[in-house]
Amino acid sequence: MLVADPSFKGTHTGRILEQICLKYSVDLNWHMGFTLLVDEVPMNFRSPSMPSLAKRIAQSDFIDVNMIGSAAMDLKRNPSNWSDRGTYKEVLQELKLLWHVLVRYGKPMEK
Repeated sequence: MLVADPSFKGTHTGRILEQICLKYSVDLNWHMGFTLLVDEVPMNFRSPSMPSLAKRIAQSDFIDVNMIGSAAMDLKRNPSNWSDRGTYKEVLQELKLLWHVLVRYGKPMEK
C-alpha cells in the first residue's frame, strides 16, 4: 500500500504515483492532507523564518505539501533564485521545517 498526500491528486506527480501503483499492483490511498493559511504560520515553531518562506511559496494565501515539494524542485533546478535565503542546504532545511509546521498546525484539506 502507498499512502499519498491528496494535494498531488490531478498533478503530474499524482499521475505517476497512480501509474506505479497500477503497474506493481499496489493499493494507492490518499490520506486527509493538510493546508495552512500563510497568516497562521507561527514564528515561534521551528524558526522565525517560517512565515516569510510560507508567503514565498504560497498560492491563494495557503500552503500544502505539493507547494513545499514544488519549491524544493525549484531550489534544485534554480538554486540562485533562492540564494537570498541562504545556501542550498540551508533552504532545503527550511523547507523541511516548513513541512513540520504544516503537519503540526495545518487543517485537513477540504474534499
